[in-house]
Amino acid sequence: MARTQPVVTLADIVKGLRNLGAAPGEILMAHSSLSSFGWVEGGPETVIEALIQAVAPAGTVVLPTLSQRDIERRFETWDIAT
Repeated sequence: MARTQPVVTLADIVKGLRNLGAAPGEILMAHSSLSSFGWVEGGPETVIEALIQAVAPAGTVVLPTLSQRDIERRFETWDIAT
């Protein structure tokens, strides 16, 4: 099957993140679907590296796993301040 989507590179993702306001030293929280990027050259490792580069140096990347062990609290709003 032929690929119909353009190739997304590390530089494309970093540029997009910077256009959204990511900057060196910031805290960047990301939750996404790899397929929503299109075809990423290098796969998920490229996306992770782009997230890191967008806030480097001294920034922090947060990637929630969203594993829910406490089923009774699953609909509570998550607050980064607490």
